[in-house]
Amino acid sequence: MKTRHPGFLSLSKRRRQRGYASMAMVAVIGTISLFGMLIVFRDASRSHDAQAAAQIRIDYTQKEDAFLRGIVSLLPNKAIDVMRDQSRARANELTWESLFREAISMANAETSVSVELLQATGLQNAVIANPGDQSIVDTASIVSPVVGKSGWVNPGLTQSSAFLLDGRFQDRLPDPLETSSAVALDDELYPVISDEKLFSDAWNTEADLSIGDYPLYNRILYPNIQFGYTSPGSRFVSKRNWWAFSVRFGGQSEDEEGEGIAPIVTKNYVLSLYEIPSQLPMSAEAFMSVGLHADGSSWTNVSVDGDVSAGVLRTEGSFSLPTGRFSGRKGIELGAGTSASGQALRDDFDALGVRESLFAASGVDSYGASLSANSGRVAFVPISRGLDFYRLPDLDEVNTISPTTWDKYSTGAVNCSVKVLITGVESVDDQTPTRIEILTGNDAAGSGVTLERGVNWPFSYESGGDVMPFQTKHTENGRKAIEVKMGKIPDYLASIGVGDVSAANKIFIGQDPGRDANIQEPEFPSVETETVVVLSDSDDLTPWGSSGLSLVTNLRLYFSDDFNTVEATPPAGSGITGTFYPPVSVFAPEKRFGTTLKVRPVDFSGQVGTLSEGENQAFYPLDLKAGTYETVSGDLINADLKPITSPGALPPIYLKNWLVMIEEIH
Repeated sequence: MKTRHPGFLSLSKRRRQRGYASMAMVAVIGTISLFGMLIVFRDASRSHDAQAAAQIRIDYTQKEDAFLRGIVSLLPNKAIDVMRDQSRARANELTWESLFREAISMANAETSVSVELLQATGLQNAVIANPGDQSIVDTASIVSPVVGKSGWVNPGLTQSSAFLLDGRFQDRLPDPLETSSAVALDDELYPVISDEKLFSDAWNTEADLSIGDYPLYNRILYPNIQFGYTSPGSRFVSKRNWWAFSVRFGGQSEDEEGEGIAPIVTKNYVLSLYEIPSQLPMSAEAFMSVGLHADGSSWTNVSVDGDVSAGVLRTEGSFSLPTGRFSGRKGIELGAGTSASGQALRDDFDALGVRESLFAASGVDSYGASLSANSGRVAFVPISRGLDFYRLPDLDEVNTISPTTWDKYSTGAVNCSVKVLITGVESVDDQTPTRIEILTGNDAAGSGVTLERGVNWPFSYESGGDVMPFQTKHTENGRKAIEVKMGKIPDYLASIGVGDVSAANKIFIGQDPGRDANIQEPEFPSVETETVVVLSDSDDLTPWGSSGLSLVTNLRLYFSDDFNTVEATPPAGSGITGTFYPPVSVFAPEKRFGTTLKVRPVDFSGQVGTLSEGENQAFYPLDLKAGTYETVSGDLINADLKPITSPGALPPIYLKNWLVMIEEIH
């Protein structure tokens, strides 16, 4: 009997065992690999979801920013249109809805690729994989009031009590203004700017002067933005209009189950429009050059306290602002030796890295020079009508949504309560006035007192002529003039029935060519044959009281002697201490200092600006002209320029600026 070798059997078993072991190992390794692949797939899926969420956030952020910038840029024009003639007749074009709709269109905020572009490229059937896209049926699908369903916004007015008292927004909202119920109702539908919107004493937490004394403008805090009209957190004279609204993005696209693919993002915003009376020592809408005269000579006896602002600003020479900063809406050119608040500045102040270094070195919330573009969702808008500021319009604006018309708000001539109009002259070749008409605020029907040579307007050397505040004059340089003797105006106005002379503190001097075909309408620059205005007896302006005096004319104006040199008592509650003179403003397209053939020194204190427009020709604020047509030499000019720091120092007529900004209610 044969037997097998024992080793053969054991070898066969070992081989079979090793085979079984290999299959188990493969299964284990396969399982591990599968789990690894699942983990990698899970992580990749999570990464994809995170990336998609991040992309959606970026998409929403870009949509949000473009949309909000559109609102900021559109608001000023809408607010102006609301004040214009017959705005009520075209109200549908001026609503908040139309503003938001235009902002959406400007920003293309509803889709990443427009339907027009898809059609033009033949991709109208393409599947858009951007979950941030949404199909907006109407503006209301993304914009609404924060509280309530009426209107489009919650106006910052005391009537919005449900919003102001909502616990979610306590201490997070600006102080509301107060106005009539009619204006409040319109403010829900249109962006209304009006002198009838006033500070509210009941809701005041920010203004630091009495609301009873200063309801239209008060001292409030400058916002924390990098456009340095003044320093963030400092007090400035202003009024803040504001409106709150809610913006909703996302939740519009749907998957096959009808659920929103993109998450809904809702944010609440406050849109603000600050009305800022011009208060800086030097400012201009146009191109302004400071530090040197146009002939290249240096400013010698000049001190500037505060900030300087212009559309385009250029510094020349070693110009310094000891306590202020420079700001430009469109550009700033800084010459060598420029400094602000002790900080040396170069022309590359706005370069990346330099700007941050200056900001860090300043130790405060602003630095020496800034552009409006540095502040993001901010627009600074000077309210300048150019030569129209000096003219009376042919027709009054009527049927306006805002109770304050645009001409009333933005021009000097329309605001004047006393109008002295030349209605007759000697001849075409001799523009010496022979007849004038004086209209006052008491003349509701537009009637007034007419003075005519040979009838009831005696010359100064004739009987009764010594009390007349308006006379004719031939200046030494040969100009035909109407002389305005300021010191005689209060008594004369009282004699013709003006009870409160202090209220007759806005005087316009101009012409009415429709009354005499021989009247030559003024040109700019003035021509030799035109009538000019000469101010005399104007050193003491205290009879008009602490409210001061403003004079507007569209004719060339000459200062023949001292002007406003008698001190007065500061208004009660104004916060003004020290030397105080009645607040005055004089607006004329051309000013001359002196009427003699001798160039006289000029000393002045206050603010200087211009209504000129354009950015091609520089405005030199301290290039003064004498009555001889010569430029006053720099060594004869002594200027002490300082800002207005209280509404009690505002003259009756002043220029205005708007600061528009938008911020989230967190």
